[in-house]
Amino acid sequence: MRRHWLLALTILVPATHAQSFHRLRTASGEPTRTSAGGVTLAGNRVFGGVNGVSGDAAYWEVTSSGDPIAHVLPRRTYVHTASADGSWLIGHLNPPIDGLPRAWRCSPNETCEDLSPPERVEELTLNTTWDCSDDGRAILGVAMRLNDPEMYIALLRDGVLISSGITSPRVPILLSGDGRVAYIVGRAAPTAPRGLFKWTVDGEAVWLREFDSSIWPVQTSIDGDILYLMIGSQFYRYSDSEGFVAIERCCPGPILDITRDGRWAVGKESLITYSRPFIWDAVRGVRYLQDLVPGFGGRLSIGGETISDDGRVVTGISQGPYGWYVLLPDELPGADLNEDGAENGFDIETLAGLIAGGPNPRWLPTDFNRDGVADINDLFALEQVINGGN
Repeated sequence: MRRHWLLALTILVPATHAQSFHRLRTASGEPTRTSAGGVTLAGNRVFGGVNGVSGDAAYWEVTSSGDPIAHVLPRRTYVHTASADGSWLIGHLNPPIDGLPRAWRCSPNETCEDLSPPERVEELTLNTTWDCSDDGRAILGVAMRLNDPEMYIALLRDGVLISSGITSPRVPILLSGDGRVAYIVGRAAPTAPRGLFKWTVDGEAVWLREFDSSIWPVQTSIDGDILYLMIGSQFYRYSDSEGFVAIERCCPGPILDITRDGRWAVGKESLITYSRPFIWDAVRGVRYLQDLVPGFGGRLSIGGETISDDGRVVTGISQGPYGWYVLLPDELPGADLNEDGAENGFDIETLAGLIAGGPNPRWLPTDFNRDGVADINDLFALEQVINGGN
């Protein structure tokens, strides 16, 4: 006889807030010519720029009321990445100076430092930036020197430049939250085929597979053990132990960002006359932002979709162009793990099987309490979800 779990714990449901849509405005309050390059993992700041990628670097404080005004970083162009809490904003100057881009790092109080100072153009220095560690101290990008055609993927950590030995880079390139593992695309030698590599920063870059234009790295886990990526129209998860594992029944368009635990993802579906962004999770599947958020104004999406690590803040860019973000409810994961149309004790049995090591081809969430470990406490957390009806 099948054993049922008793649903008897005290119900603890987190507070929720209403969904809302917010346009990013320039420093003068104009609702156009803004660009959302991303959102911090903490979901407290949106970063990017105003007046295009050659315009001014800017960031916006996330608020639940009204449209935020840009905080502009003087003499800087476009923020490409940021530390987890937004205490460091990182980018590079565009157009280049003296033939080379210049990397920079700023704090929101506009205290800035040049990462590739002009007096060192003859040396190999970090010139373009693409990702950084959670604390903003390790910065992954491309290093160059004056009058040298080669470009090298490198990491700048506490003022020390570490080269991966990989040239001819293709972006995006990704760095784990702890700054120790990078997933990079390039060549091990100038005439070698271009490939996807896993680079442990204090070691060597390891070849994972041959690269073609259909490969698009999306996100890593905090320790770099897992890589999420698109290959063609299929979404994959890579780990050393499992290799490349495709997710089943995912999405109507490319995934552009995913939380580091793989719980929520964002992407966009391209239609004949417009593109519409969506959010996805393994239980609820695809949900379109225009259906979730009253007054959603990002329907004509042209890209830039990113998501905070709690799944609460989603950004994008729409025709105009203008940047935007939406606030979503502080919702718990869906609980119908066995897809029988009900949330009940059978779903707890399903989760118990997954925690015990059963197959999980749909990437169903197992760490329900988000403490970093899938164990019996997650069964109690799932029980709370079922009792709370979320």
